[in-house]
Amino acid sequence: MMRRMVKTRPSPIDPDRDITAPNKFTIQIGLHRTLNDSHNMHTAYVYTPSGRCVGQMTIETLNKLKLQHHTPLSTGKARATTMEEDTAKLMATYDTKKRKGMRQNPDMAAAPDHLMRSLAALGIRHERFASPLDRSPHMRSYNSASPADRVFGATGDAFSCIWNEAAFAHPGRNHDTMEKSVRWAITSATLSDEPVMNILLLPDEPGSKFNTYMSHPSIQKIATINNLQLRDTYFWRSANEATKNHRAKTPYNLWAISNQEGNAQIHQQ
Repeated sequence: MMRRMVKTRPSPIDPDRDITAPNKFTIQIGLHRTLNDSHNMHTAYVYTPSGRCVGQMTIETLNKLKLQHHTPLSTGKARATTMEEDTAKLMATYDTKKRKGMRQNPDMAAAPDHLMRSLAALGIRHERFASPLDRSPHMRSYNSASPADRVFGATGDAFSCIWNEAAFAHPGRNHDTMEKSVRWAITSATLSDEPVMNILLLPDEPGSKFNTYMSHPSIQKIATINNLQLRDTYFWRSANEATKNHRAKTPYNLWAISNQEGNAQIHQQ
């Protein structure tokens, strides 16, 4: 008899974060266990219609998403979505910290804010590898490989277009991605009639495949950074994580890959 009365759900309930089913995608500020028991009022929690919490972020990150979000008009092929629903999809992609088997990848941590601010002062305005959650506020635009990020202003996969204009690229430490980034930047600088200036942040690893190309005439080293303090991969999740940094185990180099027009444009800044 008892066995018949017990109902199971396909995924576990989190009594600390899940809520009564709101029957719509919802973003809630703080956790409210009872009327007089509220916690984490500096954090926004994202819920599915069933009340499952699929992710969290700081209020600052939420406000940034609201400014970036634009919903395309519904068509015969797709319906219009809400900001809450699109944010839930975003969490499903990026908020993997609490999932079983998932580990933080420090090599994909974001570049430090002071570096991005300095690059912006030099006229760098675009970020090649980012997401709506970790994009730099100092950049006007950004690329993301996830099609779902387009509703938050992403301009598509970085490798879907020529790398024109003045941009910053931090491809992480995947050897294939680093090598492809260098090749892509060189080809863009060589073939484009427009100004091209791409600043790449790459680890100082003599054995990496991308080193084969670093003697190309379009490339020059700007600086070597020792003890680079990369931002925590999940700095956007909470105020505590926003203050964490990850010290890179190896030095990093800043490389400029450009054509003559791009050099001239940067020097005018």
